Amino acid sequence: MNPSFSFRAAAGLALLLAGFALPASAASHAKKTPPAAPVNAAALGPVANFAAQGGVRQCLGRIDQISNFLTNGAVSGASVFLPPREPDHGLASVSMEVQGSNGLSYVSTGYSPSATGCDGDYEAVTYWAGTCEQVAASFPDFKLARPLRQYIQTLDGGPYAKVYLMPAGQGCISIKKEVVY
Repeated sequence: MNPSFSFRAAAGLALLLAGFALPASAASHAKKTPPAAPVNAAALGPVANFAAQGGVRQCLGRIDQISNFLTNGAVSGASVFLPPREPDHGLASVSMEVQGSNGLSYVSTGYSPSATGCDGDYEAVTYWAGTCEQVAASFPDFKLARPLRQYIQTLDGGPYAKVYLMPAGQGCISIKKEVVY
């Protein structure tokens, strides 16, 4: 089986861009949704379904959890990358193009088996027409923290969630990153 694939979907991989700074996070969603792999493969979303067909088992629950957290029925496309050998024991990665209500976003997710199940993360990169100060107001649950260095501001959503704001011409690029253990 080819270790990667691409697809376009009218529903199923859309970033929650309306408000984008959701009070919930994938980590808080994890408390409601156990990371155990779903038994019914037919109930999986397209990314987790492809991963299952490619031999992934241990991370199916986490892949489906994060993919579902990032979906909202908007038009999107994705590429899934699976390890060429022993797909259940290596890093799986997904790249997505998402056209949402706030514009175009690039979303990257990664999944890795761990001693306690599967760890995952995502980064959602979005261009905003407003200033970074205006974009920061879109993330009310995140607190202003120290910049990465000089130009990229950091909004802190706790130990596992950050938003980085980078000036881009007249606008701002946000990079929302969250790690789920």
